[in-house]
Amino acid sequence: MPRDVLQNINVVGATMVYQEGEQCRWSLDWLYNFCDRVVILLDNYNKETEKIILEYKEKYPDRTYIIYSTIPVSEKVNRIRGQMKKRFKQNQDVIREQVFHELRRIHKIKPIDLLIFPDSDEIFIDSFPKYLETFWYSNFDHMMVGLVDVFDSFQILMRSAMAPHGRVYRFKPEITNIPWKGRTRYLPYYYEKRPWKLRHVVVHLCYLTEGYREKRRFADNGKLHEIINKNVWFLPQDVRTMDREEIARYQPGPHNYPAEMPSITLGEYLENKDYYVKKYNLKLWNS
Repeated sequence: MPRDVLQNINVVGATMVYQEGEQCRWSLDWLYNFCDRVVILLDNYNKETEKIILEYKEKYPDRTYIIYSTIPVSEKVNRIRGQMKKRFKQNQDVIREQVFHELRRIHKIKPIDLLIFPDSDEIFIDSFPKYLETFWYSNFDHMMVGLVDVFDSFQILMRSAMAPHGRVYRFKPEITNIPWKGRTRYLPYYYEKRPWKLRHVVVHLCYLTEGYREKRRFADNGKLHEIINKNVWFLPQDVRTMDREEIARYQPGPHNYPAEMPSITLGEYLENKDYYVKKYNLKLWNS
């Protein structure tokens, strides 16, 4: 169904996929639901993920633009834990630049007004379109948005260590990731204006299921013990249906100001999962 905000502008979504398989559908479904056109970069991908992307191309042939990354991948990268992320970090500037090259190309075909560029393991809360509308009619030219991590359920938030990242841009054809500035703060935006920082509007899905967590642990060589002492909060409803002010009650504030609502550690939850699932009537997602 067509979006009910910003109907008079051209909105393009973009994302990059690698070997996440079915997990990328979350982000893609959101982008196709909201955006007029979608650009997808396949980098270090596998056949399963490519098949899914081609499925979207078949379903939305006039709205889909697929790019195959030209950055080489050695066999060792996909065999050894942690090498996928290391390769990406070392080449992030030129990998992302391929997306911008394609955006500049399609901008000449039909001008892009607004660019939304999440990672493939991210979706936005249901009320995010109203913030996009506010942004469009403001003097800001890009948004830095804050993420929340879900674990096992959209009703369980885990404390996130990620600072806000750039995800929304009033499109400028000169957009570039070279030289790389970090946290997806692209040029020329980086030097021109301060962004609109908006916390608690992106749901990070890489910890949602055990299957997602295992893929991430292999890709970046993460360990469960590294997050076992993180705080978790139980929500009264699906985080996607909550507004950012409500979500903020279940996360630490600026400068590590304590969260308003009480929490427990992830370890305590995992040791007593059945008890907490029943107590808070949690809907768990399967791997």
